[in-house]
Amino acid sequence: MVSASEEFDAILEEIWGNGCYQKRLTFVLLGTVFFLMPFALLVQVFVLHMPGIASNLYKESGSYAILNLNSGHWCTPPDHIQPASLNMSLDQWKATFLPMELGPDYQPRPSQCNMYAVDNDTLPAFLSGELPGNRTDLATTTCAEHKGYTYDQR
Repeated sequence: MVSASEEFDAILEEIWGNGCYQKRLTFVLLGTVFFLMPFALLVQVFVLHMPGIASNLYKESGSYAILNLNSGHWCTPPDHIQPASLNMSLDQWKATFLPMELGPDYQPRPSQCNMYAVDNDTLPAFLSGELPGNRTDLATTTCAEHKGYTYDQR
C-alpha cells in the first residue's frame, strides 16, 4: 500500500514540481512579498528625500527623531522674566536665560527644553553675573515646569 506522502512525491516528481498550483502559490506568496517589502525597506529613502529633513535627522536614545530647525521651539518666558519687561529682544533673552547646548547640526544653540532656574530674588544677581561659578553651574528647569513651549511662527 502506498502512503499519501509517497503518492504526492510521485505526482510531484511526474510534473517536475512545477504544477499549476505550485506556480500560483509561488506567485501569490512571493508576489505580495516583493510588492510590499520595498515600501518597508525604502521608507528611509522616501523620508530622507523630503526637502529640509535630511540635515535635521539625529539619533537620540536608540530611535530617530526628525527636527525641523527652521521652525524651532523654546521655553515660554515666565511672567517675571519676560523679554519686554527686561528691555531685551527675544534673541538676547534666549542667549541669557537658556543654557547653550549642542544642536543636531553640531552647532551650539540655546536649549529648546531647559532654562535657568531664575526667580525674582536671584534675577538681579543673575543679570549682573554676580552669582557664584559660571553659568554651567546654575540649576536648570524644564519648560514643562513653567509655562510650556513657544513655537516659531515663521
